[in-house]
Amino acid sequence: MRKYKFIALAMVLAVMLMGAGYAYWTETLTISNTVTTGDMDVVFAPAHIAGDYDGKINLRDILDDLWEAIDDGDYYNFNQAPYMTVSLEPLNDYKQLSFEITDMYPGTGGLLAFLIVNDGTVPVTLENITYDNLNDSKGLRDELNYIIHPLRAYELISNNGILNALFNELFVVNHETIHCDTFDEFITKLNGLLSGVTLKPGECIKMGDVLFEQGGYNIEMPAGITSDALEEATFSFDLQLNYKQGE
Repeated sequence: MRKYKFIALAMVLAVMLMGAGYAYWTETLTISNTVTTGDMDVVFAPAHIAGDYDGKINLRDILDDLWEAIDDGDYYNFNQAPYMTVSLEPLNDYKQLSFEITDMYPGTGGLLAFLIVNDGTVPVTLENITYDNLNDSKGLRDELNYIIHPLRAYELISNNGILNALFNELFVVNHETIHCDTFDEFITKLNGLLSGVTLKPGECIKMGDVLFEQGGYNIEMPAGITSDALEEATFSFDLQLNYKQGE
């Protein structure tokens, strides 16, 4: 009987010892995974964007100030014609521009000047340019002249708190000023210039002569127009720049 008890106790002790033999410390390595998506944000900014600001500049925080600093009458009425007015107003969270020429007459016109800025975190490519909401009461659109200024790309930077869109020229798309006699030609030429152009974050496009600081395009009524049929005419359209994610 004692022999069996001894064997039983020995087996229990052996099992306990075996368990102790398999005990070990543990340590866990953890990899935290976080994925954030980029922001595709293309906005319109005024052609004259230079200004003095303190610290790091967030473009969206100062867009209102930049637009309000532009004097429509002095800038967009490029030949300072009396009796007519030219205005440019950003809409739809800076993604739309309202350009209006009021009381135009032969020999006058307006200048639409702007920057197209990639204010997001991913590259963007202009896919195409389209127009919508065309309103032409008397066939005025093909009686006007359209002038597209040279197209350049710049890096939008802040140097010691001074924001400047013309500090670092990246590339030139078109050196020459283009004159268009019809509205369809204007849209086709503008499409050919801008389609396929890619902007990295912080880059912008400006159409204009660097020396004279003109930008965008002109819409002019030729001085030779004498027909009374075009009096009190209305011509309006929405120009849409359609962007996609770039590479």
